[in-house]
Amino acid sequence: MCRHWLIGLMALVLLAGCKGGSGVASESLDAGQLVNNESLARLPDAEEGTAVVRGTLTLIDLTIITQSVASQVGDLSQVQVRLVDPEDDILAETSPDQVGFYELAVPVGPTNAKVNFEFLVEEDLNGDAQGGDILAQTLPITLAPNKVVRLDLTLSIALEESYDQILGQATGAVIQARYSALDAYGLHEDLYALFYGTAQVVYDRDGDEFFERGEDLALVDNDLNGWADQYELIFPATNALEPLEGTIVAVNLGQQTLTIRTTADILVQLQPFASIEVFSERQGFIGFVPLDPSLVGSDAVIWGTPTATGLDATRVVITQS
Repeated sequence: MCRHWLIGLMALVLLAGCKGGSGVASESLDAGQLVNNESLARLPDAEEGTAVVRGTLTLIDLTIITQSVASQVGDLSQVQVRLVDPEDDILAETSPDQVGFYELAVPVGPTNAKVNFEFLVEEDLNGDAQGGDILAQTLPITLAPNKVVRLDLTLSIALEESYDQILGQATGAVIQARYSALDAYGLHEDLYALFYGTAQVVYDRDGDEFFERGEDLALVDNDLNGWADQYELIFPATNALEPLEGTIVAVNLGQQTLTIRTTADILVQLQPFASIEVFSERQGFIGFVPLDPSLVGSDAVIWGTPTATGLDATRVVITQS
């Protein structure tokens, strides 16, 4: 699911401190607020009355063009970067400088927004043997009043050995994206691949940097922007829901779900760009872990959207006292 630098033995060591939940969320009634306070404390201050998105765009083996004429190598001025609200109204727009840095500032407004990147590339993405195709990516971001949030994106042509060939049999390119965001909702990192020939996006849920069916999450992405259609459509204007606290009692790797026990058992589906973090009341943010059966018994705080079957989670935090 994410770039998990705490895997294997490291993950087991961290999670050992999370075990022993009682099955009822009763030990830390303020865990959600503690996590939110810590997340905001990590963000730099912005000018009073504004919310800022700052970050970098890095391109590897992709050639930007304008009107089908090759730009200078490394010229990123042709890239349009827009901050839009959940209804796709443009809040701010800019272009990166020549090292890929960009900044978007807006008056404090909606909590949730999207960052759109769009530009023409010389490479043939759609498989029509002509080139000059549009590469567009859209990523969610949660703004914070008077704070600077961060969103970094690296795009490249995926190597054939990085994905199961059955995913890429149709014509069209495969774009690999590495995403990292530090926003009001915490730290998120993900690696995903966009398959132009089949209009699907595959998220590397098991963290092995190899895209495959079964182990990873493959979803329809008809607008080819890297964000699965079903989740982009339900993106809310604000994160108004109270966090759900409880104990993880089951994990299903194949379905990318977990079950959390509060007063009842609730099925939780992990959304794209969701992260599983480990958080300590004494140390704050510790690191990422993958979805794994070793999480069973851990106390957790989960943010998400209610569904007919349970909860679509945008953030899961494993809490240690």
